[in-house]
Amino acid sequence: MHRPEDEISEEIAISDEVSRFLGNYITSFQFIESQLNQILQLALGFQNWRYSRIVFAELSNRSKISCVRSIINDALADTKDKFRLEWLVSFNNVMRRTADEAATRNQLVHGIYDYTIAKHGGPVLLFYNRVAKQGLSDKSIPLSSTEQLSILSTVAELARDISLVRLQIVSWSVELFEKADSSPKHEPGHTTLVGDAEPT
Repeated sequence: MHRPEDEISEEIAISDEVSRFLGNYITSFQFIESQLNQILQLALGFQNWRYSRIVFAELSNRSKISCVRSIINDALADTKDKFRLEWLVSFNNVMRRTADEAATRNQLVHGIYDYTIAKHGGPVLLFYNRVAKQGLSDKSIPLSSTEQLSILSTVAELARDISLVRLQIVSWSVELFEKADSSPKHEPGHTTLVGDAEPT
């Protein structure tokens, strides 16, 4: 039995709308991830680019966010500058938002989309699993056009803010990360273990 062409066309139109939404979202989130990668590269040093690429490939988004937050908080741990202290508060807020957005990204990318209600004028439903202390639970998000626009607006605002964070870190990078390279240098072939005396 053949399905009516109008019904098929409507399903395609709904699917196309969700596909455009996901494409726009993923593009924005990939930009956010690229900013995290660039911050990590500044800390690791461009001379280590080959191995940095391996690190970036191995780290999850959650791990990258945690690394960036830890590195910058450590680099500014001793600052007494009022502007930098206030900036650090804003930075940590952006990192919290980035962690939340990473969770949203995982829901959108790995969730299951149900178009049943959408065929009758309702929203597309996104189903995903959430692991919590009490165990696995099923969650759903109604992806109406309004909700899609809200999600895209949130990730776009975050992309702008993380870009500004990166620019500020770039302007401080020499001072912040050269300090981290000021550890004692050892003679080639000598490995200092815990409790070793420094070579003379």
